[in-house]
Amino acid sequence: MSEATNLVNKPKTDDDEIEPQERYSSSDVIAAAEELKFKQAQDKQVIEDRVAQGKISKKDAQKELKKAYHTLAQTYDKETLEKEYETSLENGLTNAKAADNLIKYGPNELTPPKHDPWWLRLIKSVFGGFFNILLWIGSILCFIAYGIDQSDIKDPTNLYLGTVLAVVVTLTGIFGYYQESASADLMGSLSKMRPKNVIITRDGKKVEAEPKDLVPGDICELSLGMALPADIRVIDCTPDMEVDNSSLTGESEPQKRTWKPSDETPAEAPNLCFFGTLVVNGKGTGLIIATGDDTFMGRTAQLASSTDGEETPIAKEIKDFVLKVSVIAFVLGITFFIIGMVENGNLVANVVFLIGIIVANVPEGLLATVTVSLTLTARRMFDKNVRVKNLESVETLGSTSVICSDKTGTLTTNVMTCQHVFYDLKECECDTDNPMQAIQGDFYKADNDKIRNNDFLKLVRCGALCNNATFLKDEETGRVSVDPTANATEAAMVKFSSGHCLGEYRTSIPEYRRKHKKLHEIPFNSKNKWQVSVHELPKDMLVPSEQKIDDNDCEKRALVQMKGAPERILALCDRYLFEDEVIDLNDETRQAILDGVMSLGSRGERVLALAELLLDPTVYDVNMPEPIMEAKYDYEIDESCSSQDAVIVMYNDEKVKVSLDNIVDPDTNQRIPFDQLYIKNLMSAIEKELDNLPVATQRIGFSDKGGNVDAANSFKELGIKRGALVHVVKGPYKFSGTKKEDVNWPFHRSESEQGLVFIGLYAMIDPPRPGVPEAVGRCQSAGIKVVMVTGDHPVTAKAIAQKVGIIGPHSQTKEQVAQLKYDGNLDRVNDDEYDAIVVPGHLLQEKLDTEAEDPQGVADFWNNALNKDNVVFARTSPQQKLLIVSAVQERGGIVAVTGDGVNDSPALKKADIGVAMGITGTEVAKEAADMILLDDNFASIVNGVEEGRIIFDNLKKSIAYTLSSNIPEIAPFLLFQTAAIPLPLSTVMILLVDLGTDLAPAISMAYEGRESDIMKRRPRDPAVNKLVTMRLISFAYLQIGMLQAIAGFYAYFTVLNGFGFRPGHLINLDRYRVFNDYLKEAKLRDAYYLWCFDPNENTIAGSTCYYLPNMYDAEFTAGGLTNIPYYTDEEFQAWRANNDDYASDAKDFVVKMAADVGYTDTLTREMLNSGGQLNGVDLTWELFEATYWKSAPALETADDSLFGRFSRDTWHAISAQDVVLYPNRRCFEEDYSRNYRQNPNTGDDLPNVPPPFCNVADYEFKPRTWRYSTEAQDNANGALNGLRSLFPMQTRTRVESLAMSNSAYFISIIVVQWADLMICKTRIRSLFEQG
Repeated sequence: MSEATNLVNKPKTDDDEIEPQERYSSSDVIAAAEELKFKQAQDKQVIEDRVAQGKISKKDAQKELKKAYHTLAQTYDKETLEKEYETSLENGLTNAKAADNLIKYGPNELTPPKHDPWWLRLIKSVFGGFFNILLWIGSILCFIAYGIDQSDIKDPTNLYLGTVLAVVVTLTGIFGYYQESASADLMGSLSKMRPKNVIITRDGKKVEAEPKDLVPGDICELSLGMALPADIRVIDCTPDMEVDNSSLTGESEPQKRTWKPSDETPAEAPNLCFFGTLVVNGKGTGLIIATGDDTFMGRTAQLASSTDGEETPIAKEIKDFVLKVSVIAFVLGITFFIIGMVENGNLVANVVFLIGIIVANVPEGLLATVTVSLTLTARRMFDKNVRVKNLESVETLGSTSVICSDKTGTLTTNVMTCQHVFYDLKECECDTDNPMQAIQGDFYKADNDKIRNNDFLKLVRCGALCNNATFLKDEETGRVSVDPTANATEAAMVKFSSGHCLGEYRTSIPEYRRKHKKLHEIPFNSKNKWQVSVHELPKDMLVPSEQKIDDNDCEKRALVQMKGAPERILALCDRYLFEDEVIDLNDETRQAILDGVMSLGSRGERVLALAELLLDPTVYDVNMPEPIMEAKYDYEIDESCSSQDAVIVMYNDEKVKVSLDNIVDPDTNQRIPFDQLYIKNLMSAIEKELDNLPVATQRIGFSDKGGNVDAANSFKELGIKRGALVHVVKGPYKFSGTKKEDVNWPFHRSESEQGLVFIGLYAMIDPPRPGVPEAVGRCQSAGIKVVMVTGDHPVTAKAIAQKVGIIGPHSQTKEQVAQLKYDGNLDRVNDDEYDAIVVPGHLLQEKLDTEAEDPQGVADFWNNALNKDNVVFARTSPQQKLLIVSAVQERGGIVAVTGDGVNDSPALKKADIGVAMGITGTEVAKEAADMILLDDNFASIVNGVEEGRIIFDNLKKSIAYTLSSNIPEIAPFLLFQTAAIPLPLSTVMILLVDLGTDLAPAISMAYEGRESDIMKRRPRDPAVNKLVTMRLISFAYLQIGMLQAIAGFYAYFTVLNGFGFRPGHLINLDRYRVFNDYLKEAKLRDAYYLWCFDPNENTIAGSTCYYLPNMYDAEFTAGGLTNIPYYTDEEFQAWRANNDDYASDAKDFVVKMAADVGYTDTLTREMLNSGGQLNGVDLTWELFEATYWKSAPALETADDSLFGRFSRDTWHAISAQDVVLYPNRRCFEEDYSRNYRQNPNTGDDLPNVPPPFCNVADYEFKPRTWRYSTEAQDNANGALNGLRSLFPMQTRTRVESLAMSNSAYFISIIVVQWADLMICKTRIRSLFEQG
């Protein structure tokens, strides 16, 4: 079995829609932005690794980074910015340069997308799409057929049919347009981003400019509330400047901005502001670095809008189905159209026939059926706490073969409780019944159960301070509780700490935090996997053990508090707490701690390590008040330093010369020239020159800048020259740094640097949600692989995976096999010896980093990992989650992904179906997803899988039912064309079936419940298990369809038989297409009567049925008119001139009959042609009647009467035993002759003719219709009166007989079709058994 097959478990053969928030939020933009951020981070890591390996120089690295980022403006100092952008930070661009740049870069506008107006989109919805086009073709053909109909009275059938099809396709298009309009218009929202005019500096003057006229190099003022008009590098700003990036990144919190250079990626750089974002605090000045489509927003918008949405599986299946049916329809239609044209050349009739074939095959009600099915399922899923945004995604979930699920909040409750704490190298259980008052436990001194252990108090302190969970107060009750939106882990920690803070210090957590003022913080992120904060520690809040060693009189000290992943925290620690002692951390103790982590994690507990560092107050002094700096200082130059790289520093009213001639760039190891120095270089030199003045305590003042001088300011920018006077004032220690390398306190970055002190562990339990193990089991029995993708520790992830069944009870990992069989030697374990795998994020990253050198090795890694039966990815980043989804898809999986964060949006968009959390999920995640779990419960996904499979089942049943009517719809046309029987089913009736009787039962299939084994089947393989397969087609066409057709034809033949048409009569009966044509004058007049002959009476070879005019020599009274002839010479001459096949064949037959009667030499074919003569006289009706036809009552009994011979040789209405064979045969009181007969005197239409062969007085004993006389009298000349012949049959009777037989056919197939509902619905004959 192939690897892909193993992976996806194939058979062997993310109410109202969630609307995006304001500020132009769009999941497409945010997902694209996240992808760009990921890409930039990847590029940075790869380039840094290549530099570290010596493969490229730093200079080359800069070039590659610029190419990858599109800009390096965030890394430039101000001088480099001026050089790169050919501008002046003080005077801006010159007008000439700005004009050149405008030509070079173009206007500052996003390239507008091809945005069709609403009416054009509506037209495209109505007329676009293969299915709609197919219906429009049918509708147009109907109108064409109606238009080219040359009948004297047009048949409205084709007009009705065309109108109905047009209405159907129009309503379909309007529905599609409505669905499309309901979705967010990405580029439409971007077009709203039109910032107001801005103030820029050009040629040294401040001017107001339109945003579209801005160019790279312009200097722009940034003000509060401003919508940024371009991508901007901040060159100066107030310390409180913040921007709102939610429109681009989805981050709800304002982001601080600074003007200092940064080596972060552009997307993460704190000195860059992007087009479309807002300044929500502070002000500043910036350099425009990109405009229009070159902006970050422009590139993300292009990426988002250029990504074509992948068709859902159900959309592909419906398209495939329609294509198959359409091919069948057109092949059959065109084939028989060609045959018809060859046979009779009647264009109109054959076009109508072509339309009939197409209409019979095309399932006009399919869209309504699918829509109702999906909508109904969406409603059912809403009742099961799943909100569906994209209807088609429901079926996609049913096709899912792999579910990549988060752990926290999805598989687990996300209501974490502190289960254990670990301190003094021992594990202590916590009370989980009342988390806010969990004060019972092994937390107290052995000799006094009222006094808490000092080391435990430090653990509680760290859990309370290094924590961002906030509290809410109920205004009515006054009760304080943890904010329900807080991080679940932090909430568990702060709940546990709360009871002990209250018991030990008689203070609440908020008050406790106020006493420990936060001085600095680096928040937790998925890269660091730790959080660190620095706090003031008041003297009265010292733990007793700290009071003993505190010999300093300072009122407060700086305290570093840290929490995070145990392996990361331990790497930063060099000591640990044990029984009030701070002891060096050796390998043995480190291993004991890690064993404790493993022990707790193996029970499914989430473990966080805590550490602290109490800083020396003599170095990290936080007691000193912040000094008051002057707003302006005098500018002074010491000329004695004019030739030296030095400045004069004023400190404590004393001037000190500080040399700067040995400042070296650490990257190039080259000396930095004086005019390229920065304040940070000066501060380092001051620290060396002056005692007890660390950089973090220095406050710099210079000239007119006053005390507003920052370390990132350059000498050139400030105007500092050799010998310049710089003022320095000492202040409290200012903690800074945004990452490990930057912080200005001990952080164990090297063996020589002091580390933190390990305090202990918090172990939180997040129990599996009720029903999740069962749901996972149902997924696995359904052949769906559930893959856990979590940021938790591998041990914790594995424990939870075992609890919920993602890792089975008998499954073994590679490590377990190695331990059991090979004494822990992993190298001896073969890949087929273990069936479970837990992949840590660091191992995954190591493999991915080798892709450039060993792509096959990476592919093998993915194959091995993803083909295991039990798969867990732990300690993964959002970027890795996206890569996991891509890897599964590349191996043939249909992937459902759960996510809740902003950075999950790329994975949610990438997945075949994204599933967002309704409670903990961000708005961006909800917007990016196809469906939302309102209860954040994994079991709801399984319900969705089941519903998706039910949809596929029911659509299959519905389509089988719908297709079953195709055979009884197509067969009449085929026999009509090939055997020339009168058409058993009209096109209008076909439409009544497809849009009437078919629709409701087909839609009813959507209400079908699930099959008993629906969650025991493997996921369907889209390449094999199509919605419509050949087996299903054969089932619908050759089994059910044939039964319906047989029932229809039985009723059809039975009804026509009641009118005297034996089945044998029907073959070729309508070969001339005049059987029921009463709209064309010639056909109605010259094919008025149908004569069918009994071969036992008429021995002329090849004689069957023929159409002749109403040649009867008598008169009638109707409509107040008397002595109206049944037949006139004018009509006789028109018949003679008619050369159509039916008229020509009838004339030939009349000549043959005349010869048989004895007129061999006197009646010839030429005489019956137009202009023919009898004995030199033009043949008239009177002459033909008197000489040959002899139909008058006085003449018909003559032996040489052609009319009498015709009557004698036709089929009879009685049997040999004198039994009436057709007692129900109807005689209609009038015909359709008024359509072609006019009064010669007035020109008005004559009334319809009462048929001469009904049971009228002068033909009492010669009935040819429904009423029979009981008497039979022979006259002296023969026994013609008692023959009771069935023919001739006039047009009205034929039309009515066909209408009744059509109705019988229609009703019969409907009755049988409705009975077939049970075949399509029952499991005994389920559609999956049928294919």
